[in-house]
Amino acid sequence: MAAACDIHEAFPPRVICGARPTQAVHLGHVFGAFEDFRGLQVRHPGETFALIADLHALDARFHRRNLELATHELTSAWLALGLDPRRTLFYRQSDVPAVMELALVLAHLVSVADIERVPAVRAAGPQRRTAGSLLYPVVMAADILGPRATVVAAGRDQIAHVEFARRLARRANRALEEVVFPLPQTRRVGETVIPGTDGRKMCGENGIRLFAPVSELQERIRGIVTATVGATAPKDPDCCTVARLHALVSTTDRHAELREDYRAGLSFEEAKRRLLLAIVEFRAPFEERYHSLRAEPDTIDDLLHNGAAAVREEAEKTLERILALAGMTGGKGM
Repeated sequence: MAAACDIHEAFPPRVICGARPTQAVHLGHVFGAFEDFRGLQVRHPGETFALIADLHALDARFHRRNLELATHELTSAWLALGLDPRRTLFYRQSDVPAVMELALVLAHLVSVADIERVPAVRAAGPQRRTAGSLLYPVVMAADILGPRATVVAAGRDQIAHVEFARRLARRANRALEEVVFPLPQTRRVGETVIPGTDGRKMCGENGIRLFAPVSELQERIRGIVTATVGATAPKDPDCCTVARLHALVSTTDRHAELREDYRAGLSFEEAKRRLLLAIVEFRAPFEERYHSLRAEPDTIDDLLHNGAAAVREEAEKTLERILALAGMTGGKGM
């Protein structure tokens, strides 16, 4: 078996990033992983794959209409914010059935005990776990290994899944006595923690949706937890979620003014008003394109189908080679 460095060099650089369409794009996405996604597509044009992991979202949105709308919403946001379809292949997980076939093959190389050691599976607990959720790490490995991605853009909570995929790739190469898969590397993204309305890491429940109606933005910003101090008392901007979010979406000069006013006793009510204005101004360059894309679902579907066709070709070649090496009559080789 070839050394790990030789295996990696045998495959062209290919990056995969992905998200489940279970929540709208919020500020945590925009200033977290998304900034890294845009950089990756510049460094790897044509070899960056943006996966809409709709099969992984079945536990959350089993209703077809909800899942379809969420998929269109996520894709529209990615495009509006700067992911370029000339550099990045967008596709739906469910449009590449070879990945699911590959997952079934890979599942025979790993024990249930191995899967249960993956932190996300262990945290779910046996009472909340479905057979589908138990197979989540295997399917994610197939998502990565099907198109033979060499780099996976992953946040902190996904690193264990990439390592799981790497172990599966090594086992498969050894079992098949051929280097079919690269050993994927992790490219950590979203390292910057963006605070939500409760001060903890922003997620769906405490998030501020970038393209939400102004009325919703007002409500979410009004609900940001702040310190219990007098309205006109001096405040520390470094310890306030409102000021930290303002730093992300505002201009340097306006934020410097906000910091100065905080120390002079600016009220939280006024600070929240300024945050609202800053978010509305920040999103303005992206908003028209986002809403125009949302109004053209057929355009989004065409983009996803075209991307899936390219990924499907890669995944099918991978699967065919594995079946051939395993001695199955359906394997056509490469």
